[in-house]
Amino acid sequence: MSEMIDERPASSVSGWLFLPLWLALVGGALWLTAGALVLRGQPPSIVGIAMLALAVFLAKGFIILPPNIGSVFTFFGRYSGSLREDGFFWVNPFISGCAFRCASITSTRRRSRSTTAPAIRSRSARWSSGG
Repeated sequence: MSEMIDERPASSVSGWLFLPLWLALVGGALWLTAGALVLRGQPPSIVGIAMLALAVFLAKGFIILPPNIGSVFTFFGRYSGSLREDGFFWVNPFISGCAFRCASITSTRRRSRSTTAPAIRSRSARWSSGG
């Protein structure tokens, strides 16, 4: 049997706060790789290549949640938290275990109690009753 798990908020940072830091990392990585090649004529720096790989990995933590959408995060199949606010977030891929986008999107809209479709009269019924 499955056990009940209480919902808890996922650890996240505003994406707008993390975006300039991420852009600085990408800029530094490009400077160390392409700058060394173009300006000094030297081979690209190993540190720059490692920084570029880290920037690509960290970019997978960005998530945009539209209104009325929640996101559930798992860590190797175990529940690790939920985000219910709409906006632009960055979720640390090291803590949540997400090397790729692990957020499964679930709708939080309330379903209507009325599930029946409104009755629509067909054209043939309208014309046949008119004679």
